[in-house]
Amino acid sequence: MGKGKDIDVFLRMNFLYQVMHKTIAKLPENLGLLYYYGFTLQMISQRTTSKLDHNIKSSICKRCSVLLYPGLTSIVRLKRKRSKHRVVTCLLCGTRKRFLCRPDYQVWYDKPGT
Repeated sequence: MGKGKDIDVFLRMNFLYQVMHKTIAKLPENLGLLYYYGFTLQMISQRTTSKLDHNIKSSICKRCSVLLYPGLTSIVRLKRKRSKHRVVTCLLCGTRKRFLCRPDYQVWYDKPGT
């Protein structure tokens, strides 16, 4: 893929993510539109083999592709069973995501040397 196509893909994914945030702020009851934008964003990422940023990927439900917005489409809880972590539960499909809450924690591809 050339540089021009990479920039185009990045701009499309960025636009879809911003539209998802604007849609949930103005029309929170229109979940079908949110699903469509999220699904399109994930399909563009898969078909072009472009990785989504960790923050974007963690804010979209893996099963139903809806933006996980606390209070509207998700519930966020802090737990301390094994180690301190944040549990995000999607209110539409019930999928749960766990994220460690350590200050020194880094995603593996953000670590230096990888």
